[in-house]
Amino acid sequence: MSDPFKAQESTNQYFWVAIACLVVLNLGTFAFFYHMNSVTNEELGQKTNQIQGAVTETNQLVKSTAQELDTTKEKLTSTNKRVEGVQDALTSQTQSLQEQLEKQGIQFKNTIENFKAESEQKITTIKDTVDKNTAEVQKKIDDIKLESSDFSAIIQDLVKSVVSVQTSGSTGSGIVLDDEGYIMTNNHVVGSGITAQVIDYNGKTYTASVVKRDTVKDLLVLKIGKGILPKLPMGDATLVKVGEKVLAVGNPAGLKFSVSEGIVSAINRKIDNTGVTFIQTDTPINEGSSGGPLVNKKGEVIGVNAKKYSGYEGLGFAIPINFARDFLDEIKNPTSS
Repeated sequence: MSDPFKAQESTNQYFWVAIACLVVLNLGTFAFFYHMNSVTNEELGQKTNQIQGAVTETNQLVKSTAQELDTTKEKLTSTNKRVEGVQDALTSQTQSLQEQLEKQGIQFKNTIENFKAESEQKITTIKDTVDKNTAEVQKKIDDIKLESSDFSAIIQDLVKSVVSVQTSGSTGSGIVLDDEGYIMTNNHVVGSGITAQVIDYNGKTYTASVVKRDTVKDLLVLKIGKGILPKLPMGDATLVKVGEKVLAVGNPAGLKFSVSEGIVSAINRKIDNTGVTFIQTDTPINEGSSGGPLVNKKGEVIGVNAKKYSGYEGLGFAIPINFARDFLDEIKNPTSS
């Protein structure tokens, strides 16, 4: 039988050994953690010193950078001021130059305009002189043509604008005075009819309609197609002089497109109560010649042959072209009449 006291003693020894082991283990653990804590604190201190050094260096760098930035800012401010000064100077110089250019431009423009005006004036003067000389030369040529024995050049143009006017009861002449195809004749040639047959110098016949008649002044206007026959230019009867040479074209006694020469015997001659002051001429105006043109040296119509004194030779009368022109204008411009 075992001794219970010895067993108890053995158990106590194990207990204290275990306690001793635990104490040793705890001391070792404490020492380990203490050592690790010291190492960690040391490393943390080193890291902290490094960080503080880095922060210090960073602060110094920031200060240095800030100083450099301030310096740069000052330089930029100074540069901006210089740029503004240069810009102001350039603006001032540009404005001054622009004003000078504008002033010079105005002066140059005025010079050009003055030169242009002077040139135009000179050109106008030269043109007027040339036109005047040309007109004088042309007038002399026309005078020479009419004063010579050969009137063929003028007559050839005249007869192209003179027509024979025929109705059932009478025969007369007519004058083409407008590009629209208006033909002037005497009212007594057509009578009360509303149409008439018009025959040109080449023998071509046209049917013309009556547009307007004046039984008092003995004027009548017919119309054919536009531009078919050439017109004769109208002169100014107020410029006609006694003794002036004239030509008459008509169809007396059926002799178509006969031409006769004479002079103006009198002007402003009153022979009836119509209010017309006639041009008196010694150019023969016979039956069939009524309505034909009385033409001056320039080839202008100055009258419409209308009457003669029966039983007398060389006493013909023409209605001044101014009456005929007014009568024609009333047709072409009815609102102005």
